[in-house]
Amino acid sequence: MRRSAATPTGRVGNGIVRRAGAEGEGEALQDRRVVVLGAGLSGLGAAHWLATQSVPCEVLERGAEVGGLARTLERNGYRFDYGGARFFASSSEVRELLRRLLGDDLLTVAASSRIYYRGKLYAYPLDPADLVRGMGIEGTASVLWGLVGGRLRRWLPLHRRRRDLESWLIEEFGETLYHAFFKDYNEKVWGEPCHNLSAELASRRIRGLDLVGALKRALVPGAGGGSKRYAFLYPRFGIGQLSRRLAAVSEERGAQIRREAAVTRLEIEGQRVRRVVYRDREGSVRETTGTDVISAIPLPRLLHILEPPPPGDVLASARSLKFRDMITVCLEIGRERVTSDSWLYVPERRIGFARVLEPRNWSAAMAPAGRSSLVAEYYCSEGDETWSRSDQQLIERTAQDLAGPLGLIHHNEVLGGCAIRIRKAYPVYRIDYRAHLRRIQRYLRRIENLQTVGRGGLFRYHNVAHLLESGIRAAENVFGAGHDLYGLSEDSGESGFFPVA
Repeated sequence: MRRSAATPTGRVGNGIVRRAGAEGEGEALQDRRVVVLGAGLSGLGAAHWLATQSVPCEVLERGAEVGGLARTLERNGYRFDYGGARFFASSSEVRELLRRLLGDDLLTVAASSRIYYRGKLYAYPLDPADLVRGMGIEGTASVLWGLVGGRLRRWLPLHRRRRDLESWLIEEFGETLYHAFFKDYNEKVWGEPCHNLSAELASRRIRGLDLVGALKRALVPGAGGGSKRYAFLYPRFGIGQLSRRLAAVSEERGAQIRREAAVTRLEIEGQRVRRVVYRDREGSVRETTGTDVISAIPLPRLLHILEPPPPGDVLASARSLKFRDMITVCLEIGRERVTSDSWLYVPERRIGFARVLEPRNWSAAMAPAGRSSLVAEYYCSEGDETWSRSDQQLIERTAQDLAGPLGLIHHNEVLGGCAIRIRKAYPVYRIDYRAHLRRIQRYLRRIENLQTVGRGGLFRYHNVAHLLESGIRAAENVFGAGHDLYGLSEDSGESGFFPVA
């Protein structure tokens, strides 16, 4: 069903407030033409919504394939996602879209994750009963003492909670659990000391320890109903199946998706983007225009290609925003199944990777019959020691750690492997990042027909459902919906999970 154009008066995009009487307001759907920069899930979500409404849309994608991080590599009968991506679609609209696009290929997968500590695997999110069994009386006493100390510290009348990740974790879990499970893991992932990171990383994404509920279950039979079970949604043939399907439907309905089209400049005149300049696959410089622009380009890069350039303080803030790069090492395993887990978290510093997943546990179609695979995620920065290792060195190191300290496989079960390098995979929430982001947002408010979406464009650690939703909401904003894209919810708990009966 077509929507009539509305007069935009609310907060939209990156906090942009469209003013009454701004150029282009009141235009009908057919008078709009939208240019989308990037064909990741956010860009494809926008393109799909616009194409469904018969709105002319042109998507410029720098790579040869659509999807961004939401791609799947097919190799020797195995399928490997570029980044482990699962769905918790809190929006009923997004859930319905996934069902329409994927049908019976949208799977509901039982979630079961564990975390490694001193040769043992513990349930994650942390379960008090499991901790007691694994850590013994002395370890449990230390955990309880730490928990009490953390909660007392939070409840002191004169205590002012600090904004850093270290303080939040100690107040929530206590010193013992912080040092056992959280400190090394977060510093391995983000490449920063925990006291330099914002507490937002934890308060939005880490499920707290329900100590009271655990004590009730231990002391009162039947109290609390036991531990919750969780599940997530996943495409049968990997996350890339969704990206390809979104692109195909969008193109069938009239959207133009230009692959290997690298955007080099956005020309701003009169507080609007007037031209988008890009280099096509043959290396020729081309330009395009639209009434509106939706960009998933990471903010530092976007600000760098604006013409005229932003003020120096805005560019300095853009340089202060840090992203974490990632390498996924994919191993083909000559065994039907290695674990029963969705994820294994590995805090220990002597092991290079931070997380391991077994794709077959998400969908049997991810590996040939009778075989399995393991994917290890290394978090790094381009040019550092980890990034500079060859693919073969990374494959060998991963196999050694999986066989040695973790004891999950025998080295001779590794049939082959590959490494996938991903730049700017995740935004890093340094403790001062919000001040820099606000400065950038204030500047971008001046550009009336530009919205930013996605992890890089919003500098938000969204899960894949929120990435898709941010593109849809940006497309609706073109016609005055007034969605605050930055305010889209970020999940607490282990992102991507939802409770099941």
